[in-house]
Amino acid sequence: NNEDDVQWFINNFPNGSFSWLFTMLLSKFREACEEGKTPADLALVGAKELRKELDGE
Repeated sequence: NNEDDVQWFINNFPNGSFSWLFTMLLSKFREACEEGKTPADLALVGAKELRKELDGE
C-alpha cells in the first residue's frame, strides 16, 4: 500500500534528510524517463528499495 510506504518514510526520516536520496536517484530518474517511466513510478521503486535496505532484507 503506497500510503503505508509514505507514512513509513515520514516516521523514519526527519525533514531535510531526503536530499541525499534525491541526489542518488537523479541519474536513475533520467534513465527511467528514457524508458517511459513516470516520476511516480521511480519514486515508488526508490522507496521500496531503500526500505528493503534499511529493514535489512
